[in-house]
Parts: sequence; C-alpha cells; structure tokens
Amino acid sequence: MTSTDTNKPAGDAGPMPDFLKRQEPPKQETKQEPAKQPFREYKFHPIADIFPLMSGEEFALLVDDIETNGLREPIWLYEGKILDGRNRYNACKELDLHIETIKDIKYYSGNDPLGFVFSANFYRRHLNESQRASVAARIVTTKLGDNQHIEREGRPIDQPTAAEMLNVSVKSIGRAKDVLEKGAPELQALVDDGKVAVSVAQKLANKLPKDKQAELAESGDAAVRSAAKELGKGSRPQKNGRTTTKDLKKQVDDFKAEWPNLNEWQKRYFVKTYLDELGKLVEEIKSLAGMVEEEEQEQEQEQEQEQEQEQEQEEVA
Repeated sequence: MTSTDTNKPAGDAGPMPDFLKRQEPPKQETKQEPAKQPFREYKFHPIADIFPLMSGEEFALLVDDIETNGLREPIWLYEGKILDGRNRYNACKELDLHIETIKDIKYYSGNDPLGFVFSANFYRRHLNESQRASVAARIVTTKLGDNQHIEREGRPIDQPTAAEMLNVSVKSIGRAKDVLEKGAPELQALVDDGKVAVSVAQKLANKLPKDKQAELAESGDAAVRSAAKELGKGSRPQKNGRTTTKDLKKQVDDFKAEWPNLNEWQKRYFVKTYLDELGKLVEEIKSLAGMVEEEEQEQEQEQEQEQEQEQEQEEVA
C-alpha cells in the first residue's frame, strides 16, 4: 500500500457514478388553452327592426330552449346585417354560444327582403292590434338611406297598403306614428311588448314631454293607463247631449248622400276650395268606418282597467 492510499479516509469509494445519481423526471410541457374568441357582433338590418324584439318571459323561454336544444333555426344575414333571427342571436349572445358554422348562418339573396321578414314574423309571432299598428307604422316611416324608404315591388309602401298587410286601420297607424315620432323610447317599448294600447300611448306622446313619459313608463303600464285616462277627460266626445263619433260619422254620411244632388259647378267649387284639406284628410276618411268600433274597444278597455283598479283597492283595504 502506498502512502497515497494510506492518506484516503476509510470507506471513500470515490465520486458516485452518473447512473446511480437521482434522475429528475422530465418536465412535462403544460398545454395552454387557446385564447377564447370574442362573440362576433352583428348589427340588425332596419327592415328586421320593424318587428318588436322579444322580452321578459317570452325571451327567457327562447334562451332556455336554445340552451337545451341548441340553435335549431339559422340566422339570416342580408347586406352584412341580421335580417331574421335577432332574438335567436340575442339568446346565443347571452349563452355565449358562437354562431359561425354554415348551419347557423344563412345569407338571403332574394329580391323581397320585406316579404321575407314579414313571412317569418307575422305568422310566427302572436301580436295584438297595437303591436301590429306599430309594425305598420315602421314599415311606412323606416328609412334605409337618404330619401330611401322600405319598398315592395319597386314602390314605397303607403299607409293603406301597410294597414291591409297588418290587418289594422289607417287610424291606428296614425296613432302608432305619433308614438314613434313623439313618444319616449320607454313608452314605445310598452306598446311593442303588448302591455299598453297604442291609443293610450298616443295620448301621452301628444300631451306630455318625453321625460315625463319615460317616468310614467318606468312606473309601469298601470301608471301609463291612469295618466292617459286623466289626460283624456274632457277631450273625448260625450254621449250626454254632446256630439259623439257616431254623430260625426252620420254627418259625413249625410253629406255623401247629398253630394249627388249638387250640380257640377257646386262640386267643382267645393273641391277647388278644399283641395289641400281634402288631400290631407283622404286617408282619415277611408278609415272613418272603423272609428266607432275602435272607440267602443277603448271604452271597454277603460272599464276593465277601472274594475281592475277597484279590485286592487279592495285587496289593499
């Protein structure tokens, strides 16, 4: 044994071989989840907006159905905007359900987008008379561009045509136009949701500032009807010895009966004198036959509202 060997401490076997060293397990690469794509936004086509959107329980049921069964009907695009399927789109957006597949998106390529929207919504949706009147008013007033209105068969749609399409009177369309042009959005929404008659909303739109309309609308449909009733006191023709709508209609009928007895000069003189006024009133004359029925319907609605209020007061007491 050499002196070098004697100097090593006992039991020292030298450096540990590599194969005996503890091996660290290889690091596993963690897979990163792909970044979630944002929900693709689409605007609504103006023609689609002639029909009111779903809200409340009706929309909640649609959301539940799509969550359970998926999107079973496609969303139709026209000019890059949603032409049909706004409610389905809103439901998918609430559920964060992306709509990018060929099955989900279709493109309308026909030449009658109004007819397509009308067919898809009018018979599918159960709209009351006031809601239909609002749809008709939007058909007549909606602009697609500068001096460009909704057309069918190459011509803008006038009020009598819209009235026939939606099965409402021209008078009702006039009321709906007042609400669209003068009413607060909150008041319009009550009509669109079927909670307030367009005749009731018109009274507020014509007589109250928009901020007051909005305040009443936010208080609920009962507050709106009550306010309209107060505004209507003294303005409606009364039956107790005063001129009623039926009396006014009879006067017009009497004038029509007398017209054949006038000579040609009298007729020309009358028309020339009242030419401008006749042009403005012609649409109202066409709808005059339905005014009595509408007035009776309003009276029935007010009677029902009074009975409901009396019942509510009795329950509170």
